[in-house]
Amino acid sequence: MAKRIPSDAFEAYFALGANRSYQALADKYGVTKKAITLMAKRERWQHRIAELESKAREESAKKMSL
Repeated sequence: MAKRIPSDAFEAYFALGANRSYQALADKYGVTKKAITLMAKRERWQHRIAELESKAREESAKKMSL
């Protein structure tokens, strides 16, 4: 039986922080890196990461300017 990647895989990937990699996530869920890569591409993970990091930088800059 094939293992399924959980629906919250993006959140787990994002939480890896500086150590984030598709291979690390694949190892965590016991699936192939290719399976993670396909899901990431389909769900635009890299784009979502960029948006979240940009938002965090903006909020940080706002707090620093207060």
